[in-house]
Amino acid sequence: IKLGEIILEAKSGFACGKRDENGIIQLRMDSINLDGSLNRSNFVRIPKPDNVHEYLLKSKDIILVNTSGSVDHLGKVALFDNEFNECVTYSNHLTRIRVNEDLIVPEWVYFILHYTHIKGKFKTIRHTQAGGQNNIPLQHLLEISIPYPCRSEQQKIVEILSAVDKKLEFERQRKEKLERLKRGLMDLLLTGKIRLKGE
Repeated sequence: IKLGEIILEAKSGFACGKRDENGIIQLRMDSINLDGSLNRSNFVRIPKPDNVHEYLLKSKDIILVNTSGSVDHLGKVALFDNEFNECVTYSNHLTRIRVNEDLIVPEWVYFILHYTHIKGKFKTIRHTQAGGQNNIPLQHLLEISIPYPCRSEQQKIVEILSAVDKKLEFERQRKEKLERLKRGLMDLLLTGKIRLKGE
């Protein structure tokens, strides 16, 4: 089935060069990691626009990088799952894809689009503009083919892949803790703050 047949909308975000430390959160291209996760610490705060309701993210919205100077980042995708306690908008480099949940499981569409990015297929439908920016035309995005197994099979596959993602996140956090421990040990041992007795 075509992506355009199972979504409610695909809407690009808006540009804003202003900053406001008390403003609304705006996700940008570097808010999405290459592994398909959302970088919760990488965003900007901007003044709240009058039409902000048009650009608010909801749970299960898929956000996809549709414009990028790097073809490797073009098409990277994340699933928004209310990671913030505040309202969140998104920039003009991103497209919000809102799935029709009566027709298909949103996480299934996310995993398919993430796989499409991993396989480099977005590079084949991109347009390169004069300034070197690459973009995915909306009409090409909506023509992407989505496998359409029965809902129970979609759910089962989503459960398996989500479990792997949780394990990866756990191991990632564990690795970060070990790296912090190592840096602390290096500071103590290599600067002589702690001395070790020889044999």
